[in-house]
Amino acid sequence: GNSETAESKVKELEIEVTNINNILKKMEAAEGLQSEREEKLEENIRELEQSKSDLSIRAENAERQIQVLDENILKLESKFRIFRSVTCVLYTTTVHVYTRNVYQECLVTTVNSTSIN
Repeated sequence: GNSETAESKVKELEIEVTNINNILKKMEAAEGLQSEREEKLEENIRELEQSKSDLSIRAENAERQIQVLDENILKLESKFRIFRSVTCVLYTTTVHVYTRNVYQECLVTTVNSTSIN
């Protein structure tokens, strides 16, 4: 009686120890997976921080390029205004000279016509 009861109790305890060992193995495996997930997440965070840094640098460079382009636009607009003014003066001068020449030719023709008669 007592020895059978003791053997039965030992078997129960062995089964319980085996179950506890299996649970521990599962927990260790889950912990390993969790650790692996954490490492992957940390790597993703590092990559995202690097991407953010790269994008920030690119944005700063783009802003500087925009400033340079804006300055170039202002310089070109100024040069264009000067060019337009000079062109107007040249056109006006050309028209004036042409008109004066035509007027002088008319005078010469008129003078020649009257002196012939």
